[in-house]
Amino acid sequence: MGRKSKYSADFKLMIIHEAKTLGITRTSRKYSISDHTIRTWKLIYKYQGIQGLEPTHS
Repeated sequence: MGRKSKYSADFKLMIIHEAKTLGITRTSRKYSISDHTIRTWKLIYKYQGIQGLEPTHS
């Protein structure tokens, strides 16, 4: 059984855009999300688009 995602795709996208302007470190501190998580979201968004950020339920 999978885990429910803490964050919606819209929130993740907002974080990605904010990280582009403020930087990953400042954004991660502001929202208490790890740098690694934001970098992962950026890569997923780059290669899969918004669909990759959607939570998957199986």
